[in-house]
Amino acid sequence: MDKTSRQSGFTLVELMVVIAVLGTILAFAIPSFRSMIQDYRIVTTADQVNSVLQFARAEAVRLGGRVGVKAVRDDIANGLSVFEDRNDNDTYDDGEEVRVFNIENASLTLVSHIGGTDTANLEVIFNARGEPDTTDILTLGLCDERTGNHGRQLVMLVSGSVRLVKNATCSS
Repeated sequence: MDKTSRQSGFTLVELMVVIAVLGTILAFAIPSFRSMIQDYRIVTTADQVNSVLQFARAEAVRLGGRVGVKAVRDDIANGLSVFEDRNDNDTYDDGEEVRVFNIENASLTLVSHIGGTDTANLEVIFNARGEPDTTDILTLGLCDERTGNHGRQLVMLVSGSVRLVKNATCSS
């Protein structure tokens, strides 16, 4: 008696069909994944900037004095410096620095609007009650290279509280 053995496995046609289906799925998934990573970067950076503002506000209350946030080398892209304004001159002086925070996602654009005026030089001073020494609303817009409603805005009210605005409009 002859026993015929049958081999099990996949045929070449079956493997080609599986590869074609996986290729089609990946073709649709990769652009969505890229968009998700860009959104994550914006959210992370907005949280980072909000943390810096809240840290400075808390330090002002803790120290019972004036604490400020200033753009490093007059450009937000270089990072944000928190300083204790010991001589009450409303500006950063040597030796007053408390901490420097880097903005990790350099490919993002962070623009400051103080009272409707755009500026890359952010400087906010908090008093001992945690309120900013300004009567204008500070708006920080954060966008990447995409256009549309992908950005975030941090709006600091005259009370010092910060609100997050999602899906802010960005232009290239």
